[in-house]
Amino acid sequence: MARRRSSGPRIRGSSGSCRPGELHVFYTPQTEEIAWASGQVRSDNHLLALMVQLKYFNRMGYFPRLDDVPDAVAHIRRDLGLGEDVAAVYDSDRTGAIIGC
Repeated sequence: MARRRSSGPRIRGSSGSCRPGELHVFYTPQTEEIAWASGQVRSDNHLLALMVQLKYFNRMGYFPRLDDVPDAVAHIRRDLGLGEDVAAVYDSDRTGAIIGC
């Protein structure tokens, strides 16, 4: 039997799915969080990625790969009023220019 490295909550299954009600309780962005995050980013894609990371870290204690938490991404996208075409991404053309890559 393999031992877990952390006693904290974990993603169930490979799809990153949540129990009914968990998304609403733990992953619904609060007004103050949205206001703060909106001031930190310049695109809807980055807003979505930042909010997913913020909410997930608050609940789980670590930052997930965005591909590993599709339920949370879809829930937060809906709560932010973003279209289905908005993807949660970290990078952009500007990022490389800013950090000299």
